[in-house]
Amino acid sequence: MEWSSDRAAEKPTLLRPGGRSAAQPGPTAPASARTAKVPKPALLEPSALGEIAIQLRPLLGQIAQACATSTYPAIRKRLPGLSRLHRDDESVILWLLNEERREGEPQ
Repeated sequence: MEWSSDRAAEKPTLLRPGGRSAAQPGPTAPASARTAKVPKPALLEPSALGEIAIQLRPLLGQIAQACATSTYPAIRKRLPGLSRLHRDDESVILWLLNEERREGEPQ
C-alpha cells in the first residue's frame, strides 16, 4: 500500500508574467544597462533654493486648499521651468517654505 506522504512532495509550478515558470528565466538586460544610473543633479546654492521656494509657494497653496498631496515629478509637470532637483535640495525647499509659514501664518 502506498501512502500519499511516502511520495516526494511535488512543488507547484509558479507562473510569472508572460507564462514563464519560475524555473525558466526570462530575458535579461546586458550588465551595462542594469548598472547604468542616472546622474544626480548638483546641489544648488541657498539663494537659488530660496527663489524656487518663492515660485513653489502659490502652487503648494493651491494643492493644500484642494486637500490633496503631490510629488516633485507632478510639480515639475505643472511648473515646466522647474528642473530636476537633488533630493537634499527638495527637502531644503520644503523646510524653507515651512519656516516662512511659521513666521507669518497660524498653523
